[in-house]
Amino acid sequence: MATVTQRTELHLAGEELLALADIRGTRLTVVDGSVWLTQDRDLRDVFLNPGESFVVDRDGVTLLHALAPARLSVETFGDTARIAPSRGWRRAAARLWRRLHWGGSAPLPVGA
Repeated sequence: MATVTQRTELHLAGEELLALADIRGTRLTVVDGSVWLTQDRDLRDVFLNPGESFVVDRDGVTLLHALAPARLSVETFGDTARIAPSRGWRRAAARLWRRLHWGGSAPLPVGA
């Protein structure tokens, strides 16, 4: 059986945050730079450096945070959802912000 593979490249500025929705099965490979990746409802933190890759293993929001300017190769296979920014990225980014600054349980400060 033939498998259709689509490959594209993402460029992220340093400190840029990108939220992608429902991309289970997508392989993300860092070509240049450094990326922190986390998935909705997943306690793991994945740090990728040049040459390292990760296959997204769940649906929901996947957050990519460029620790430095980064270039990623993105491979989708077969019926994997199209790569598009998530509509729920603000909520996911707020959870990420809380996790980074308060360990995940405190509310955001007023105005954030």
